[in-house]
Amino acid sequence: MEKMKLYEDFIEEKKKKKKPKPRKPGKKGGKPKKNTAAKLKDIGKKMKKTIKKGKDSMKDVKSVQTQIKKTAGKTGPEDKMRGALAKVQVQKQKADLQKQTLKKKELSIKSKIDTLKKKEKAQKELEKKKNEKK
Repeated sequence: MEKMKLYEDFIEEKKKKKKPKPRKPGKKGGKPKKNTAAKLKDIGKKMKKTIKKGKDSMKDVKSVQTQIKKTAGKTGPEDKMRGALAKVQVQKQKADLQKQTLKKKELSIKSKIDTLKKKEKAQKELEKKKNEKK
């Protein structure tokens, strides 16, 4: 009888599913952190994509401008608005490119700072070992 009761309790506990606790960022088992070189590479790829988009937008601006010149007095407001939109897109691409450039500089400087900290720490440890030996 007692075994049956324990078994039934066990089954009841299994039926009550516990909600899994959400993982906190930075804990083991999550995504591995990218090193600085990988981050810089990703930023470089984004910059290339942004440059390509900017070139496409520039082509759009030029094509709209040539179209307006060809049809001197017959341009409608739609053509002018398309030209303005393309110009805004070019400005946006330039701003994105500047952001990415700054991010790249920031990462490289942070990396250098980390390297310097590690170097100082290693030097201090060497000095301690030398002092302990004496």
